[in-house]
Amino acid sequence: MTRFSALRFLRGTPGRFLPGVAVMLCFVAVMYHRGIGFHALVIFLAYQAFGYALPGLLAWRVVRGGRDPAVVDLVLGTIAFHALSVPWYIAVRWAGIPRAVWVLPVATVVVALAMGRRRGLRLTSLWRLPPWCAWNAAAAISLGIVLIGSSIAVATGPLARWPGNDSPYLLSLAGELKYHMPGVIPFVTGQPLDYHWYTFADIASFSWLSGQELDILTIALMPIGLLALGLAGFGVLGWKFTGTPAGGVVALWLAVLVGSVNPLGGFGGSVVDGTFLEVLWRVSPTQGYAQVVSIVVLYVAVEMLRSRRAPGLPAWVLFVLASFVVAGAKATFIPVLGAGAMVALVVAFSRRREWRVVLGMGLVLAAEFVFAQVVLFGGTSQGMVLSPRSSMERIGGTMGLGEGRGVGLVVFVFLVTGWLLPLVLLVSSLFRAERLRVRADLASWWVAGMVVSSMVAAVMLTHPGYSQYSFLRAGLPFATLAVAAVLVRLWAQGTATQRSAAVVVGLLGLGACYLLRSWSEQGAAPRDLTDLVKVVAVSTALTLAVAAATAAIVRPGGRKVAAVFMAGSFTLGMGSARTFDILRGVNVRRPDISSLGPAVIPKGGIEAARYVRGHSDPSDLFATNAHCRLPRSRVCVTTAHWMSAWAERRAVIEGWGYTATANLTGDSISEVTTTPYWDPALLALNDAVFLRPSKASLDALLARFPVRWLMVDTRFPVDLPGLERLLPDHRRFAQTVVLEVQSAR
Repeated sequence: MTRFSALRFLRGTPGRFLPGVAVMLCFVAVMYHRGIGFHALVIFLAYQAFGYALPGLLAWRVVRGGRDPAVVDLVLGTIAFHALSVPWYIAVRWAGIPRAVWVLPVATVVVALAMGRRRGLRLTSLWRLPPWCAWNAAAAISLGIVLIGSSIAVATGPLARWPGNDSPYLLSLAGELKYHMPGVIPFVTGQPLDYHWYTFADIASFSWLSGQELDILTIALMPIGLLALGLAGFGVLGWKFTGTPAGGVVALWLAVLVGSVNPLGGFGGSVVDGTFLEVLWRVSPTQGYAQVVSIVVLYVAVEMLRSRRAPGLPAWVLFVLASFVVAGAKATFIPVLGAGAMVALVVAFSRRREWRVVLGMGLVLAAEFVFAQVVLFGGTSQGMVLSPRSSMERIGGTMGLGEGRGVGLVVFVFLVTGWLLPLVLLVSSLFRAERLRVRADLASWWVAGMVVSSMVAAVMLTHPGYSQYSFLRAGLPFATLAVAAVLVRLWAQGTATQRSAAVVVGLLGLGACYLLRSWSEQGAAPRDLTDLVKVVAVSTALTLAVAAATAAIVRPGGRKVAAVFMAGSFTLGMGSARTFDILRGVNVRRPDISSLGPAVIPKGGIEAARYVRGHSDPSDLFATNAHCRLPRSRVCVTTAHWMSAWAERRAVIEGWGYTATANLTGDSISEVTTTPYWDPALLALNDAVFLRPSKASLDALLARFPVRWLMVDTRFPVDLPGLERLLPDHRRFAQTVVLEVQSAR
């Protein structure tokens, strides 16, 4: 038996695997609650295990030379293999052989086993962790699954007719990339796919790998599966950054529970919250996917920055591969990572330390940024413009504080205070606490550069859909790494009195913030500048008072450390109050259909779209009469994307919201999603077929577009009897009618 064998990997106490089993059971329970059947769950987990986790584990082990514990190999290897699958899928899809996605995991396993035998590698115990660390990590990941998983849209069953605002849009991109490479915007003609689409390439790849439906994968399974993987990866990254498994556990709990200190009362946390959990999939799947892959980028970067030797080729390959996928997964990440590299480079020059490695990483990121902007995003701004104060003023207007420079300045101060306070109060001990003798290394400077640059970008830029906050979410969550590092060091060197006081003060901070939130919800929410100042003044006074009292009760030599620690704990306690906001949004019960209002998708709509998919070629076009998200609405919101999403086919004109052209037509999300179509003549040509059906109107449309199908939502204006006489070959699915154009030719 060789040393590099599966039997040696599985050998050991079964209890070591129980934390992982607990996380898996939690995932199954949450997904089943959201309407995903056991059969689909088993297939998903099996293909994740054998299509990503196993080859990723073996490949990471071989490439890294067996330096990491196996739990690190498993988590980071799986993430890295998801990243590797994207360029592989692009290649095989472009070549027209998408089922060749299977070649990559099979070949990886074969090659890794052969190289492992030759190099004499073996896997260490999977859970080479103290039991309390393993179970704490499992509990934190499970809580994250429950908090986010219970609020995602239902992908199957009757409730699927009420998808989330963005779900049809995202699903349509996954369908486009499943059948086409390069892709275009599928729901309106003439729009290139100038978007961060690597996320959907990974979903399409997994669909070819496992045979599962894209809607289940895009809306439910992949988001929550990668959420769990991302949280595990963040714990591993915290372990690397702090140098101890305990630090990884602390970072993981902070990532799940603690967010920005938000003194703005009832204002929604999705904009101002910088929590790692919040940005993983709840806000944006593209953001979440990039966040997961960026963990590998930072893990390798931290090791390269702290190594006493020049990094080898494997480290550079991992860094380039992971950062390349991040560049195409979310446009905002590479600038933030690049800013961190610039700060680390300046520090390296000033200290006369090895700067060539930092420069090399910076050049890689710069090249990838140029490639992404020119090739992937077509050089478009997508509506992002330089406009200092604009975001702050818009938030002030949303809160009812009015508009103007004064309001924008006040909101800016409060938000930046909330973003910076956990970082500043704790990381300041790196430079001021003489007893600790801690010196910030290049990795810490890299993270600090990411955090600060992400906040600067969020303030200086503006976007109709608040997408400038994607910069904030790309950098701010990693401040948790620095917070965890300082907390672990302070805890290890603190006295029993300091530790006890820290716990008490953290709980007091949590309670104080909860009371402030409750006060806001009872009708005393700050609705003018005076009330807003009162809320912030009370929270700041409590912070300083508790920190001063704590410093007074400990021995003189530890007052400075204790004061910083207590203030930081209090801040973290206040930040953890954001968990109450998430808990209030958890859907314990599935909603009653009668209370949901008009459905986005008509009765029979999904079945009709599936019929078109099953009887058409991926290159076929369809036309439709439905351009608005909801029928009989006072304002037409042009985010009708469900037909192209579930049919996985391209439309002449469905909806045109969320396109690069529409994003340039307004300053707010309401403006860009209600703007008229920019080619009214083409829209009239399309709609004439449905409103005044005749052979002439149909031939006029076919002269420009080889339309094969008409999909009719009968809730919108249409001359259905005339269409059925013109196209006898048709099928009715409740409120949806499908007509085959070929029969009239």
